Amino acid sequence: MQPDSLDFEKFDQHLEANAHDSATRQTHQAIATRIPGWSGHLHLAFFKSIFAAFPIERVLIVGVYLGRDITLMLAGSNRPMQIVGVDKFSDTPCDDWPEEKRGMTWQQAGFGEAPSLEKAAANINAQPPHAVRLIQSNDADWLPMVEGQFDLIYLDTAHDKATVVRQLQQIRKLCHPGTIIAGDDYENILPTWGVKDAVTECFTEHAFMPSASIWYARARDLK
Repeated sequence: MQPDSLDFEKFDQHLEANAHDSATRQTHQAIATRIPGWSGHLHLAFFKSIFAAFPIERVLIVGVYLGRDITLMLAGSNRPMQIVGVDKFSDTPCDDWPEEKRGMTWQQAGFGEAPSLEKAAANINAQPPHAVRLIQSNDADWLPMVEGQFDLIYLDTAHDKATVVRQLQQIRKLCHPGTIIAGDDYENILPTWGVKDAVTECFTEHAFMPSASIWYARARDLK
């Protein structure tokens, strides 16, 4: 994907249509019924619109949980996809958890079922021509070792500012000029979150969907 193909006007047109499409809602509902997670039908609308507007084939998603986002991506794709997902897949605290919950399990902390590699793989169940590879690792350790470039990089792990800034620094080498970088939970819903501050600090410009709290930007706009 070349920089001059970054037609966000086309993306906006697709997004407007997909956000109000009954088929998008039905597809999301079917996925959400069987896979726990927080991504709503507007996340599927976002993925469908990104894939329709840009020639995306290679995707990196940092933060898999139980596989809902990857499944939404596959449902929204209009071409064969190669997706790599990395997650620590463990019942341990994240860096954006409040201090009083740091010694708890996911269930005890009120965040639901803990991430699981086995359950995520079963939930996603990718079929040809799509290919999904799940990596169990702390992304802070794994990202520096990755080679190659991706067309879309989606960040959805811990939402504290330090984590997001660190991830944006680490993924720079995985981007070509036309790479789109996006992520979830732009608004600081919890006091420990800082996605908005991190994105604003690291990019010269970016955009976001207020209704879904998804942010997105061009890799070439990384400072």
